[in-house]
Amino acid sequence: MTRHERGFSLIELLITISIVAILAALAAPSFTGMIESRRLVSATEGVYAHLQFARSEAVKLHTDLNLSVKTGTAWCMGISNNAKCDCSTAGACVYGASSATATLERNLKGSDYPNVTMTSPGANINYVVNNTRGTLGATGDTIELSSPSGLKTRVIFSRLGRIRFCTTSSTGGYPAC
Repeated sequence: MTRHERGFSLIELLITISIVAILAALAAPSFTGMIESRRLVSATEGVYAHLQFARSEAVKLHTDLNLSVKTGTAWCMGISNNAKCDCSTAGACVYGASSATATLERNLKGSDYPNVTMTSPGANINYVVNNTRGTLGATGDTIELSSPSGLKTRVIFSRLGRIRFCTTSSTGGYPAC
């Protein structure tokens, strides 16, 4: 009568673990690149949504709103009835149907998107969102977001109010700038 053992031998287990470790080591760099790309795409879509939201709220509330933008590595965007609000301070940027009833807060913070930097023509910019047409400023502008490895996207708003995004690198399936 022969005895059949069930299970794995120590050699088989060590070979399997070694193969899995090698595959994980090969895949790790591509995961970090993918994570960086997804953070940039997420930040770009967040900026786009924030601009669209500011436009729709200005039209809905029938009041001009101010969009405060602070660029750099600790970037932020805030919507306010006040021309001077610091979006990096909690509670500083509030909006409503009038300055007296401004209790709603909507900020977008760069800290939610690690290693994503925002640049624009100025360091601290305030755009007026027109309540009739939903336009941002008189001339339009471009906000650029970038990652440490050089991936870049742009959010462009025209003087007519159209907001779009594009990329200067192959990021997120966006159209080229």
